[in-house]
Amino acid sequence: MIGPFEENSIVVGDCLDVMRQMPDECVDATITDPPYGTKTRGWDNEPTPEMWAEIRRVTKADGVIAVMGYAKQLFRWAQFFEELQLIGFIVWHKYNELVVSPGLTRAHQDIALWGRSVKQARAGEVREPYSKCAHLDVWYAGRQGKYNKEPGSDFGKRLRDNLADDSERRKRHPDGRRCTDIWRIPAPSAGFNSHARLHPNQKPIKLLNKLIRLISTEGDLVFDPFIGSGTTAVAADRLGRRWFGCDVSSDYVAMAMERIEADRLQRSQLALQI
Repeated sequence: MIGPFEENSIVVGDCLDVMRQMPDECVDATITDPPYGTKTRGWDNEPTPEMWAEIRRVTKADGVIAVMGYAKQLFRWAQFFEELQLIGFIVWHKYNELVVSPGLTRAHQDIALWGRSVKQARAGEVREPYSKCAHLDVWYAGRQGKYNKEPGSDFGKRLRDNLADDSERRKRHPDGRRCTDIWRIPAPSAGFNSHARLHPNQKPIKLLNKLIRLISTEGDLVFDPFIGSGTTAVAADRLGRRWFGCDVSSDYVAMAMERIEADRLQRSQLALQI
Protein backbone atom coordinates (compact mmCIF):
# COMPACT_ATOMS: atom_id res chain seq x y z
CA MET A 1 0.00 0.00 0.00
CA ILE A 2 1.00 3.61 -0.63
CA GLY A 3 -0.93 5.36 2.07
CA PRO A 4 -4.59 4.76 1.11
CA PHE A 5 -3.66 3.68 -2.43
CA GLU A 6 -2.80 0.27 -3.82
CA GLU A 7 0.38 -0.44 -5.72
CA ASN A 8 0.11 -1.10 -9.46
CA SER A 9 -2.88 1.20 -9.78
CA ILE A 10 -3.82 4.55 -11.29
CA VAL A 11 -6.15 6.91 -9.46
CA VAL A 12 -8.24 9.80 -10.74
CA GLY A 13 -7.36 13.08 -9.11
CA ASP A 14 -5.16 16.13 -9.03
CA CYS A 15 -1.59 15.01 -8.41
CA LEU A 16 -1.14 17.51 -5.56
CA ASP A 17 -4.15 16.11 -3.68
CA VAL A 18 -3.00 12.54 -4.33
CA MET A 19 0.59 13.13 -3.21
CA ARG A 20 -0.55 14.81 0.02
CA GLN A 21 -2.07 11.45 0.99
CA MET A 22 1.15 9.55 0.25
CA PRO A 23 3.77 8.84 2.98
CA ASP A 24 7.21 10.45 3.00
CA GLU A 25 9.87 8.78 0.82
CA CYS A 26 7.54 6.01 -0.37
CA VAL A 27 8.66 5.76 -4.03
CA ASP A 28 12.06 4.76 -5.41
CA ALA A 29 11.89 6.78 -8.62
CA THR A 30 9.60 9.47 -10.00
CA ILE A 31 9.13 10.04 -13.72
CA THR A 32 7.05 12.98 -14.80
CA ASP A 33 6.16 14.80 -18.00
CA PRO A 34 4.26 17.73 -16.45
CA PRO A 35 2.30 20.45 -18.24
CA TYR A 36 4.64 23.11 -19.59
CA GLY A 37 2.43 26.09 -18.82
CA THR A 38 1.77 27.00 -22.46
CA LYS A 39 -2.01 27.16 -21.81
CA THR A 40 -2.66 25.74 -25.28
CA ARG A 41 -4.98 23.21 -23.61
CA GLY A 42 -7.25 23.45 -20.61
CA TRP A 43 -4.97 21.28 -18.46
CA ASP A 44 -1.69 22.88 -19.59
CA ASN A 45 -1.00 25.03 -16.53
CA GLU A 46 2.41 25.71 -15.00
CA PRO A 47 3.28 23.26 -12.17
CA THR A 48 3.21 24.96 -8.78
CA PRO A 49 6.10 25.06 -6.27
CA GLU A 50 3.91 22.96 -3.94
CA MET A 51 3.74 20.22 -6.56
CA TRP A 52 7.53 20.05 -6.89
CA ALA A 53 7.87 20.04 -3.09
CA GLU A 54 5.48 17.08 -2.84
CA ILE A 55 7.35 15.16 -5.55
CA ARG A 56 10.57 15.61 -3.60
CA ARG A 57 8.86 14.58 -0.35
CA VAL A 58 7.41 11.30 -1.64
CA THR A 59 10.61 10.31 -3.48
CA LYS A 60 13.23 8.54 -1.39
CA ALA A 61 16.37 10.45 -0.47
CA ASP A 62 18.42 8.02 -2.55
CA GLY A 63 15.89 7.97 -5.38
CA VAL A 64 15.93 9.72 -8.74
CA ILE A 65 13.48 12.25 -10.14
CA ALA A 66 13.28 12.33 -13.95
CA VAL A 67 11.58 15.40 -15.40
CA MET A 68 10.70 15.67 -19.09
CA GLY A 69 10.39 18.95 -20.93
CA TYR A 70 12.28 21.38 -23.11
CA ALA A 71 15.34 23.27 -21.94
CA LYS A 72 13.28 26.42 -21.36
CA GLN A 73 11.04 24.69 -18.81
CA LEU A 74 13.71 22.48 -17.25
CA PHE A 75 16.04 25.40 -16.56
CA ARG A 76 13.15 27.26 -14.93
CA TRP A 77 12.16 24.27 -12.79
CA ALA A 78 15.75 23.67 -11.63
CA GLN A 79 15.16 26.12 -8.78
CA PHE A 80 12.94 23.52 -7.08
CA PHE A 81 15.73 20.93 -6.86
CA GLU A 82 18.16 22.64 -4.53
CA GLU A 83 20.43 20.27 -2.56
CA LEU A 84 20.13 17.73 -5.37
CA GLN A 85 22.55 17.18 -8.23
CA LEU A 86 21.74 17.23 -11.91
CA ILE A 87 23.03 13.69 -12.41
CA GLY A 88 22.06 13.49 -16.08
CA PHE A 89 20.62 15.52 -18.92
CA ILE A 90 19.28 13.37 -21.74
CA VAL A 91 18.46 14.61 -25.22
CA TRP A 92 15.67 12.55 -26.75
CA HIS A 93 16.10 12.90 -30.53
CA LYS A 94 12.66 12.43 -32.09
CA TYR A 95 14.10 11.98 -35.55
CA ASN A 96 10.76 11.09 -37.16
CA GLU A 97 8.94 14.15 -35.87
CA LEU A 98 9.96 17.67 -36.82
CA VAL A 99 7.97 20.41 -35.13
CA VAL A 100 8.01 23.64 -37.12
CA SER A 101 8.55 26.35 -34.52
CA PRO A 102 9.91 29.91 -34.46
CA GLY A 103 13.66 29.79 -35.00
CA LEU A 104 15.23 26.36 -35.35
CA THR A 105 12.92 23.47 -36.19
CA ARG A 106 12.50 21.42 -33.03
CA ALA A 107 13.47 17.74 -33.29
CA HIS A 108 14.22 16.82 -29.69
CA GLN A 109 13.01 16.87 -26.12
CA ASP A 110 15.07 16.84 -22.91
CA ILE A 111 14.99 14.79 -19.70
CA ALA A 112 16.65 16.11 -16.53
CA LEU A 113 17.67 13.57 -13.87
CA TRP A 114 17.89 14.84 -10.29
CA GLY A 115 19.49 12.80 -7.51
CA ARG A 116 22.28 12.62 -4.94
CA SER A 117 25.05 11.08 -7.03
CA VAL A 118 25.87 10.49 -10.69
CA LYS A 119 26.29 6.81 -9.77
CA GLN A 120 22.51 6.59 -9.47
CA ALA A 121 22.31 6.73 -13.26
CA ARG A 122 22.97 3.07 -14.06
CA ALA A 123 24.53 3.66 -17.48
CA GLY A 124 26.17 0.24 -17.46
CA GLU A 125 22.76 -1.42 -17.28
CA VAL A 126 21.39 0.42 -20.31
CA ARG A 127 23.42 -0.62 -23.33
CA GLU A 128 23.43 0.63 -26.91
CA PRO A 129 24.66 -1.05 -30.11
CA TYR A 130 28.30 -0.43 -30.96
CA SER A 131 29.00 1.85 -33.88
CA LYS A 132 30.07 0.02 -37.03
CA CYS A 133 32.95 2.51 -37.31
CA ALA A 134 34.19 2.18 -33.72
CA HIS A 135 37.33 0.23 -34.66
CA LEU A 136 38.46 2.43 -37.54
CA ASP A 137 40.43 4.80 -35.29
CA VAL A 138 42.19 1.85 -33.60
CA TRP A 139 42.99 0.26 -36.96
CA TYR A 140 44.30 3.55 -38.32
CA ALA A 141 46.46 4.23 -35.26
CA GLY A 142 47.89 0.74 -35.44
CA ARG A 143 48.91 1.24 -39.08
CA GLN A 144 50.86 4.44 -38.51
CA GLY A 145 54.06 2.76 -37.40
CA LYS A 146 54.16 0.63 -40.56
CA TYR A 147 54.69 3.77 -42.62
CA ASN A 148 56.89 5.62 -40.14
CA LYS A 149 59.97 6.85 -42.05
CA GLU A 150 62.20 7.54 -39.05
CA PRO A 151 65.28 5.25 -39.22
CA GLY A 152 65.28 2.55 -36.57
CA SER A 153 61.89 3.57 -35.19
CA ASP A 154 59.93 0.81 -33.47
CA PHE A 155 56.99 3.13 -32.67
CA GLY A 156 54.59 1.16 -34.85
CA LYS A 157 55.43 -2.18 -33.24
CA ARG A 158 55.09 -0.81 -29.71
CA LEU A 159 51.79 0.89 -30.54
CA ARG A 160 50.34 -2.26 -32.08
CA ASP A 161 51.48 -4.34 -29.10
CA ASN A 162 49.88 -1.88 -26.68
CA LEU A 163 46.64 -1.89 -28.65
CA ALA A 164 46.61 -5.70 -28.66
CA ASP A 165 47.15 -5.83 -24.88
CA ASP A 166 44.44 -3.21 -24.34
CA SER A 167 41.93 -5.10 -26.47
CA GLU A 168 42.44 -8.17 -24.28
CA ARG A 169 41.86 -6.16 -21.11
CA ARG A 170 38.86 -4.27 -22.48
CA LYS A 171 36.80 -6.75 -24.42
CA ARG A 172 33.49 -5.52 -25.76
CA HIS A 173 30.42 -6.05 -23.61
CA PRO A 174 28.08 -8.50 -25.40
CA ASP A 175 25.06 -6.22 -24.79
CA GLY A 176 26.70 -3.13 -26.30
CA ARG A 177 28.37 0.03 -25.07
CA ARG A 178 27.30 2.08 -22.05
CA CYS A 179 24.54 4.45 -23.10
CA THR A 180 25.20 8.07 -23.94
CA ASP A 181 23.04 11.09 -23.12
CA ILE A 182 21.59 11.26 -26.64
CA TRP A 183 18.75 8.81 -27.24
CA ARG A 184 17.57 8.42 -30.83
CA ILE A 185 14.07 6.98 -30.47
CA PRO A 186 11.11 7.62 -32.80
CA ALA A 187 8.00 9.33 -31.46
CA PRO A 188 4.72 7.37 -31.66
CA SER A 189 2.37 8.29 -34.52
CA ALA A 190 4.52 11.20 -35.65
CA GLY A 191 3.73 13.96 -38.10
CA PHE A 192 0.40 13.70 -39.90
CA ASN A 193 -0.45 10.59 -37.84
CA SER A 194 -0.44 12.43 -34.50
CA HIS A 195 -4.23 12.09 -34.34
CA ALA A 196 -3.71 8.35 -33.72
CA ARG A 197 -1.98 8.95 -30.38
CA LEU A 198 -3.76 7.91 -27.21
CA HIS A 199 -2.65 11.20 -25.61
CA PRO A 200 -1.35 14.41 -27.22
CA ASN A 201 1.96 14.01 -25.36
CA GLN A 202 2.18 10.22 -25.55
CA LYS A 203 5.74 8.92 -25.17
CA PRO A 204 7.13 5.77 -26.83
CA ILE A 205 7.42 2.58 -24.79
CA LYS A 206 11.06 2.27 -25.83
CA LEU A 207 11.90 5.63 -24.25
CA LEU A 208 10.25 4.80 -20.91
CA ASN A 209 11.71 1.29 -20.93
CA LYS A 210 15.21 2.70 -21.21
CA LEU A 211 14.62 5.47 -18.67
CA ILE A 212 13.16 3.12 -16.06
CA ARG A 213 16.08 0.70 -16.41
CA LEU A 214 18.48 3.63 -16.05
CA ILE A 215 17.13 4.96 -12.74
CA SER A 216 15.61 1.93 -10.98
CA THR A 217 16.06 -1.76 -10.30
CA GLU A 218 13.66 -4.69 -10.40
CA GLY A 219 11.09 -4.48 -7.61
CA ASP A 220 11.42 -0.70 -7.18
CA LEU A 221 8.31 1.48 -7.03
CA VAL A 222 8.06 3.92 -9.95
CA PHE A 223 5.67 6.89 -9.63
CA ASP A 224 4.22 9.09 -12.39
CA PRO A 225 2.01 11.97 -11.17
CA PHE A 226 0.93 12.89 -14.75
CA ILE A 227 0.53 9.40 -16.14
CA GLY A 228 -1.71 10.26 -19.11
CA SER A 229 -2.12 7.25 -21.39
CA GLY A 230 -0.15 5.01 -19.00
CA THR A 231 3.10 4.48 -20.93
CA THR A 232 5.17 4.68 -17.72
CA ALA A 233 3.02 2.01 -16.09
CA VAL A 234 3.16 -0.32 -19.12
CA ALA A 235 6.95 -0.09 -19.29
CA ALA A 236 7.37 -0.53 -15.53
CA ASP A 237 5.06 -3.53 -15.51
CA ARG A 238 7.05 -5.19 -18.28
CA LEU A 239 10.31 -4.63 -16.38
CA GLY A 240 9.15 -6.12 -13.09
CA ARG A 241 8.86 -2.79 -11.28
CA ARG A 242 5.99 -1.82 -9.05
CA TRP A 243 4.21 1.31 -10.21
CA PHE A 244 1.67 3.93 -9.24
CA GLY A 245 0.23 6.98 -10.97
CA CYS A 246 -2.56 9.50 -11.15
CA ASP A 247 -4.24 11.80 -13.66
CA VAL A 248 -7.01 14.38 -13.46
CA SER A 249 -8.80 12.84 -16.45
CA SER A 250 -10.98 9.80 -15.69
CA ASP A 251 -11.03 9.03 -19.42
CA TYR A 252 -7.25 8.78 -19.61
CA VAL A 253 -7.10 6.72 -16.41
CA ALA A 254 -9.63 4.23 -17.80
CA MET A 255 -7.73 4.11 -21.10
CA ALA A 256 -4.41 3.55 -19.32
CA MET A 257 -5.74 0.67 -17.21
CA GLU A 258 -7.27 -0.99 -20.28
CA ARG A 259 -3.96 -0.59 -22.06
CA ILE A 260 -2.06 -2.21 -19.18
CA GLU A 261 -4.46 -5.16 -18.98
CA ALA A 262 -4.29 -5.66 -22.74
CA ASP A 263 -0.48 -5.61 -22.63
CA ARG A 264 -0.43 -8.17 -19.81
CA LEU A 265 -2.80 -10.44 -21.74
CA GLN A 266 -0.67 -10.20 -24.86
CA ARG A 267 2.49 -11.05 -22.91
CA SER A 268 0.85 -14.04 -21.24
CA GLN A 269 -0.34 -15.35 -24.62
CA LEU A 270 3.16 -14.99 -26.06
CA ALA A 271 4.61 -16.84 -23.07
CA LEU A 272 2.23 -19.74 -23.67
CA GLN A 273 3.33 -19.98 -27.28
CA ILE A 274 7.02 -20.25 -26.37
